[in-house]
Amino acid sequence: MGALVVGFAKAILVILQGAMIIDTIVFYASQVLQGMPPIIAAQGMLILQTLINFFIPSSIGQAATVIPILAPLGDLLGVSRQVTCLAFQFGDGFSNILWPTCSLAISIGISGIPMHKWWKFFMPLFGILYIAQALILSAAVLMGI
Repeated sequence: MGALVVGFAKAILVILQGAMIIDTIVFYASQVLQGMPPIIAAQGMLILQTLINFFIPSSIGQAATVIPILAPLGDLLGVSRQVTCLAFQFGDGFSNILWPTCSLAISIGISGIPMHKWWKFFMPLFGILYIAQALILSAAVLMGI
């Protein structure tokens, strides 16, 4: 099953590269974040990755699809590759417990917990974790990692 997901992600990447869509995505994403300090740009990359995690819940599939977009975007914005990977990991990690497209829906469905009840319980914790991620990303940018 994992190989199938990676294969689909690679197919998406090939289509994005063949149609030259990746360059367009990188250009417009850099236009939104251009001129901002690297700390703000890293936060923007974290937000982008968290939103992408809704559409591509597989970590491996996401890496195959998104890293070719985030790496040049980070280079254009003055964010190091290490911070770019950190933003990818943070955006993929905790949001797996938030989005219903990840395995969360199955877990809470088996438990008999309604989705709105889960979000009411989890959103304050997610907010705290998101702020912690943003602070760690800012510290990484300031340390020059």
